[in-house]
Amino acid sequence: NEKFDEGDILIRKQMPLEKKESILAMDVRLMNLGVDYLEDVISGIENNNLLPKAQAQGTYYSFPTKDDLKRLKVRGIKLFSIREFIRHFF
Repeated sequence: NEKFDEGDILIRKQMPLEKKESILAMDVRLMNLGVDYLEDVISGIENNNLLPKAQAQGTYYSFPTKDDLKRLKVRGIKLFSIREFIRHFF
C-alpha cells in the first residue's frame, strides 16, 4: 500500500548473527544486504514472479532503547566500537 512499511512482504531473508557483533556492525551488514535484496525485488517485479505475503500482526524491532543497551552490554554486545565506526564511515 502507500504507507511506509505496511504493505505486503515481497522478499524475506535470514541473516546469521555474528558472535559479539556490535549493533552498528549488524546495522551496516543489514543495510548492505538490503541493497542486494532490492535488486532481487526489482527483478521479481519485472518478471512478475514474486509471491507477496501479507504482514502478520507481529512485533517491530526499532533501534534499541537505553534499557535494551544495558541488557546487551551484560551479554558482551556493544552499541559500537571506535574501530568499527572508523572502518565503516571513514
